[in-house]
Amino acid sequence: MNESKRNMPSDFQSKEEAFEFLVQQSQNKSLKEQWKKELDQLPDAPPEKKRISRKLFVRRASAIAASFILLLGSFYWYTSQHESLQQMASLMITETNFVLDSGSLTRGIDENDVNELDIELQKEINTALEKEDYEASIGLFLTKERKSQLSLDDKFYYSLSLARVEKGDYYKAIRLLDDVAGQKGKYYNEALWLQGLLYLKINEPNKSKIILKKLINISNYQITNSKALLERMAD
Repeated sequence: MNESKRNMPSDFQSKEEAFEFLVQQSQNKSLKEQWKKELDQLPDAPPEKKRISRKLFVRRASAIAASFILLLGSFYWYTSQHESLQQMASLMITETNFVLDSGSLTRGIDENDVNELDIELQKEINTALEKEDYEASIGLFLTKERKSQLSLDDKFYYSLSLARVEKGDYYKAIRLLDDVAGQKGKYYNEALWLQGLLYLKINEPNKSKIILKKLINISNYQITNSKALLERMAD
């Protein structure tokens, strides 16, 4: 009988032939359920044929099992070494409590050239950050960026907004944090911590190690989490 037309146990001459075919179709769950009702009605194979079929089945089953174990092991190694670090970084970015310091509503604006539109824009940014509406804050920061009015505070919260949205521009966030960390000001430690996490998020653990080690050497800020990530990267 043509192999492509064999669908049910009754299409085969013995249980052994049927079972071998079933092994090949092991992912077809609906087919296996149908077969359960008919399989016991098939005759046993002759002794010689049964012996050959059983050997063939063992070889095939062993090959399938070995392939599956190898694939599973490779997948586990990949996820444990790569994805889990990225997931840890994403979780820490979300869970770290970066306190919002609204400060002056005109921060980053030249006090000699303040106008109502600039003040209103800053109010909208503060409101978006307080509500954790990061998509909105990114758009508002972009408006301020185009006007060359970003302060260091703005750059930090701009980078935080980019870090906390799905598929954000993490590379831009890292560049903004370079400016913040370079000034060694109010958000210096927070900038290093967030930058270290973002390097993990984009799968650049070596750069993350450099940043986190630097943070540990200068401050106790996030020291436990930093050490835990470094240990995880050393595995």
